[in-house]
Amino acid sequence: MKNVEDGKAVYVLQAVNPYPGNLIIKKTVESNGIDVSNETFKFDVKAVDDVEAPMTNFNASFDYSVYDKDGHPVKDNDNQPITGTVVFIEGVASGLPAIKDGQQIKITGLPQNQLFTITELGANKFITSNQLTNISSGSTQEKDGKATGQFTLRKGENAASTIAEFINRIEPGDFSFSKKIKGPNAANDGDKQFDFYLEAVDANGDRDQSFSGEINGLKRLESSEEKDVIFNFDKGIATTLKNGDKIQLRNNESYNDIKLPANMRFKVYERQDDTYKHTSYAIDGEIKDEAASESDGEVDYHVVGPMYTNGKHLKFTNEQKENSFEFEKIVSGKESTDKFKFEVKGGNETTIDAIAGKAYAASLVNARTGNVINDYEIQFNAKGEATEWYTDKNDPATKTDIALMHEQKVVITGLPIETTQFEVTELVAETDWNIQHQIDGDVERDGNVATLNLNRGNGRNSIMFRNLEPEMVSFKVKKTVSGVVPPKDSDFKFNLTINNPKENWEEKKAFRAVKSGDMKEFDLIFTRSADRKTYTVSETLKADESLTIFTLKGLKVNVEEENHQGYDVSYQYGDHRDDGYAYEITTGDGDCGQACLPPLIFNNHVPGTAVEIEKKVKGTDDYNKTFNFNVTVKDQNNELVSANVQYKLERTDGQISTGSIKFERGIITEVDGKKKSRLQIKNDEKLTILGLPAGTNVVVAETNAFGYNPSYILNHGSEKPGNKAESFETSEDKTSNVKFINTKKDASLKISKSLEGAGIKEGDKATDFEFKISATAVTGNGLLNGEFDAWKYTNKGAAKVKVTFNKGAANITLKADESINLIGLSDEYSYRVQELTPDGFEYDPSYKVNGGSETIGNSTGELTIPHSHSATVDFINTREGASLEISKLLDGNGILESDRETKFNFRILSDVKGTYDYVKFDTMGGRSEGEISFNGTRSDQIQLKDNERISIHGLPLESTYVVKEDGATEFKTHFKVNGTGLHEGKQTGDVKLAKDEKSTILFTNSKQAPETASLKITKRLAGTGLTDADKTRSFNFRIYSGATGTFDTVKTSQNGSTTESEIKFNDGQSDLITLRDTESLDITGLPVDQMYRVGEEFVTDFTPSFKVNGRAETNRMTTDSFQLIANQNGTVDFTNTKNGDVAMGSFSVNKFVNAIGDKTRAFEFNLEAVDGAGNPLNGIFQTESTTNSKTAVTGRINIQGGNAKFTLTHGQSIKFILPMGARYEVSEKDYKVDGYTTRVTKRDAAYTGTHVFGTATADSEQH
Repeated sequence: MKNVEDGKAVYVLQAVNPYPGNLIIKKTVESNGIDVSNETFKFDVKAVDDVEAPMTNFNASFDYSVYDKDGHPVKDNDNQPITGTVVFIEGVASGLPAIKDGQQIKITGLPQNQLFTITELGANKFITSNQLTNISSGSTQEKDGKATGQFTLRKGENAASTIAEFINRIEPGDFSFSKKIKGPNAANDGDKQFDFYLEAVDANGDRDQSFSGEINGLKRLESSEEKDVIFNFDKGIATTLKNGDKIQLRNNESYNDIKLPANMRFKVYERQDDTYKHTSYAIDGEIKDEAASESDGEVDYHVVGPMYTNGKHLKFTNEQKENSFEFEKIVSGKESTDKFKFEVKGGNETTIDAIAGKAYAASLVNARTGNVINDYEIQFNAKGEATEWYTDKNDPATKTDIALMHEQKVVITGLPIETTQFEVTELVAETDWNIQHQIDGDVERDGNVATLNLNRGNGRNSIMFRNLEPEMVSFKVKKTVSGVVPPKDSDFKFNLTINNPKENWEEKKAFRAVKSGDMKEFDLIFTRSADRKTYTVSETLKADESLTIFTLKGLKVNVEEENHQGYDVSYQYGDHRDDGYAYEITTGDGDCGQACLPPLIFNNHVPGTAVEIEKKVKGTDDYNKTFNFNVTVKDQNNELVSANVQYKLERTDGQISTGSIKFERGIITEVDGKKKSRLQIKNDEKLTILGLPAGTNVVVAETNAFGYNPSYILNHGSEKPGNKAESFETSEDKTSNVKFINTKKDASLKISKSLEGAGIKEGDKATDFEFKISATAVTGNGLLNGEFDAWKYTNKGAAKVKVTFNKGAANITLKADESINLIGLSDEYSYRVQELTPDGFEYDPSYKVNGGSETIGNSTGELTIPHSHSATVDFINTREGASLEISKLLDGNGILESDRETKFNFRILSDVKGTYDYVKFDTMGGRSEGEISFNGTRSDQIQLKDNERISIHGLPLESTYVVKEDGATEFKTHFKVNGTGLHEGKQTGDVKLAKDEKSTILFTNSKQAPETASLKITKRLAGTGLTDADKTRSFNFRIYSGATGTFDTVKTSQNGSTTESEIKFNDGQSDLITLRDTESLDITGLPVDQMYRVGEEFVTDFTPSFKVNGRAETNRMTTDSFQLIANQNGTVDFTNTKNGDVAMGSFSVNKFVNAIGDKTRAFEFNLEAVDGAGNPLNGIFQTESTTNSKTAVTGRINIQGGNAKFTLTHGQSIKFILPMGARYEVSEKDYKVDGYTTRVTKRDAAYTGTHVFGTATADSEQH
């Protein structure tokens, strides 16, 4: 507490507080599957006046607590309830924590008669609305936006808490992307998968790691089949689907209807392919440049974005403009770190001519991960041969052999289209390894030379070389299934028996093996039979899975499938094909010539057929309506078929149900054992009939297509009209498919509303505009009556509504940027749409029909809409206006970096009312958009930093504007209007705006650097008996001043060396200063408009004294306040004399109790004392006590840690004798609860309080 100065008046204020009230701020998020569990939301709460300006005299503190949606306390990381204090300073609250979805903040004790506003901060990815309940003034309607508007709490004793609920919504958009490949090998690469991932992007263009969740979509295959998928986003990125699958597309496939948030930006990444290197893209059919390239350090990608994805279709087109091929090295049966050398050469004259003497790019790639290990160039000689490559062809030192290790491959790209054949040779002696090779699409063969024909029809441009130990070969067993009915087994068990084992084998014999899809080998252990004649092992395979075993040559191996019941089983080994479930092969003998090593393939065929019936509805939302189908079946002789079959029904929610169907004399008689004559399917469902005999003639007809235009697609062909599909014949080789499409018989009319022009206010966007729709019969005089469905589109999304026609007319309302689509209208009427323009209508109306040219006026002509067609009418209301730009600039040599971060406050004074859009530009040129409100007197507060500007658009022309800067008292302010004149002051005159032009106002705040001086503090020791320890002892000092900031210092040490550093001043004092004998500290740049005192810590065995600016020496440890002179050097020289007398000062405390108080009561006091450096005093010090001015009694007080306690009764006084310059604080215990009010008198100045501060001086102060 500061000393009360003479001449100051003391006022006592009495306030009557209203009942306290409570305010709850609730947060609700409708996230549409997006993970918002880590999102936090902050709020700005203000106490305001009736024009929503902060109440600058509202300064108070209130308690808050945080609860979950059920009212239970939310706990922090230490498992403690989250509570605290919110502090209002000049009407603005600070200290409120952020909360999460489903949480609420409760602030208690707020005055019920105070106006408040609440604004949600940030949360830009959401569409926000808010609603107030339990209020005494303000609106309880749910309103769009982040600000509540002003309100007061519910009034009355124990009134219900006022609730402000903020609802954030994520609006799902609609995005799709697809894949197309082009080039000579495109037909062969139809099954080639291309990898993608998606990335959410924040406002800075960086990955938005706050974005996580599950995003629904559809995957459309080349067969036109669609399936539901879910993209799994984690910390802003989706690399897989929810089921763990990669995000991959083949040629002509796409991901559709991806529900990414509409107001967020995303990037789409495609992993670069070695063959289809040239990647272009198109957005909504508009072809763009080649996609940009990025790398994560291991993998290269093509990337498109960031882009707003709502309603967009992104098409990637990859083109093979050159040839490429690859060859890979696998070592099987043993581990190896050997390098294997290769020769590459042209395989025919055309290829040799194309590559001779030329160099081409090549990459060494990890075959398991696809990551590039190193990049090279292969230089072919004049014969078209190459055995070496270079990392830099201009540097011979980088030349090395073309060599591969296990699980590495070479990819050679950029080859001319004229290259058609290459020969690749592994340069290893066959005595060291048994070498096999496999050209993609062919069987594995013996030999170290492979001839590859590029772009052939049965495989990719790829070779695999496998090295085995001598006398070892590979042997592969593969499992396949066929038939349109799914197999009843998922695992198929095989028994493998070696019938001619070697005599030296032990009880168990292991061979290395590997399953397809997994490059990791394992030990396949054969066990000897009891008769010691054979070795056997069992292994299971799934459909299309294979097992490769690395065995000795010449072994006779019998392979038998165990679970073959219910299947037609056949096998193939090389050129040998037959029915059966067992076959014996000899390893190394391919039975197909040309040193081939084919797989032994067992195929299980499932007899039967499948007939799919699908349903699709268009033009309506009859998604839950059930549609009926008749199915008629005849055999190949045209006889009616009777059969019991199964069915599978795939529902829209992903559920699959199964059951039975009974046919009698060609028609359905039972379904699931109940008498029924038809099948029932809903929109987007698919029912599959399983098990009709092959060759059955089938006719499917829909029976209840009333109100629709029916059509169908048979076996993915063209769409044809009608409800009865033409007959087709079932086959075991392929599934039959009939898709029925019902299109609603109707016409539709879409009406939309938009506002244009610089004069549009924010309030205009909330205005309801009324329209009249008139219907006139095309023939006759009939009047349209009835209720019609419509979809209304607002900023909250789409909602289904009803529009009623009465005697040929209907009325609707739309706000700006809203639209309504009336569906199911009769095509027997024409329609006229008129916007109603009552008196005072402030806009110029116009409209467009079906996207045509704009027509001035508020009413269309008659619109005739054919069946299954739609018409659109876009109404535009225009109001002209102008814009006002305010800029802020700092100037002068006194400007600090902190000044440039200061926000300067402005308001615009005007009679305008409404909300207007603004664009703000920061110091780095960054752009942000928002809204600013005018209340008919002034605008919201505007804050600008140095070099920032704000442009407000659409301001009315008929008003004038005055711009005023608030505060900034330490600056000198000038302004310019429209770049002319230089006016001193912080408030412009009336500014008149011009139509469609921007008026500019520049405010410049100038500040010159303050005058400064320097201060030198020096330390010396004196007296007898000084020791070396004394001379190296450190003494502590502190400077007391109103100066703030960091200042440069130079310290001169005992040896004369100097050290530069800094010292900080804050809260009225400096950092601690440490000096030894003869040392000094120079501080520069200190402001001369502040006062300074220097204090030294109390040292018991030295007597302190000082000189300020060379004046007379004073014995105590703290100087008086002094002022520095500009551009001069102030000095304070401290001398400590050893064993000298310590100068002592004193102060007294007196106690008086008035007539109605208890004069015998002992009142408790606390003494705090510190030395010149601010350190607590410690020790026993002398006191003198008197009672009613009688003779003084000498005593002592023990001060420890700077604190001591004492008591006084009425008429008692006590004098404390402390080292001269010690600072003290005396406080009396608060006795208000007992009815006492404490009043302090110091130097004839009186004030109410319990604390007094001072310094021990030669003349004892009385308190």
